[in-house]
Amino acid sequence: MARDGADGATLRERVFDEDPPGGAVGPENHDLHAGLRPITTGTVPYCYGDHSNIWVMKPTADPVRDVLDALLELRLELSLLNHRIAAEAGLNGADLDCLEVISRQGPTSPARLTRRLRIHPATMTGILARLAGSGWIERTADPDDRRASVLKIADKRDAQLRERYAAPRQAVVDAISARSPDDIAVVLAVLNDLAGGVRDARLGGRRRSLVPAASFDDRHH
Repeated sequence: MARDGADGATLRERVFDEDPPGGAVGPENHDLHAGLRPITTGTVPYCYGDHSNIWVMKPTADPVRDVLDALLELRLELSLLNHRIAAEAGLNGADLDCLEVISRQGPTSPARLTRRLRIHPATMTGILARLAGSGWIERTADPDDRRASVLKIADKRDAQLRERYAAPRQAVVDAISARSPDDIAVVLAVLNDLAGGVRDARLGGRRRSLVPAASFDDRHH
């Protein structure tokens, strides 16, 4: 790869299995490289060069950083996807969160939904009223307690959501199909461990729910 140097000369990027004269390239021994100058990003040299060549530092394996980078990239892509789908469907982020939980868990009570998403009961009342008014959700009597209600996504709306998520779901299917059962088991174990660890970090020392169960009465909502 060719690039312009600071003096206007063209530098040839050279990445070898062997290090340049003077030994291994690294910040700790740059003085050993006679005739080479450090090229820095911030305060840490990442490669060395003379008037015509640069030697790129060999990357240090860091699986934690690599996993975090991949997770951050995935989170960003999912966030952008959800924002687009919400906008196309005339929803906001909180609306879509509620619909996703109901879709995954099946018919659920307002109280359980409130606890799962940790949304203030008054805010949840407004969200559910908006979703019901626009035909996204339906309320039915709880079969175990006729005085309470449960929420479900309207069939037509559920089909619309599934259609919007069809392409990203197929991407997941394709990625999983290319892996062995053992690989998939490892991925699931790692994802479940990460979800549990993030959940613990989110709750921190305040594991008691911010929304007491009794604060949202199913019988009146």
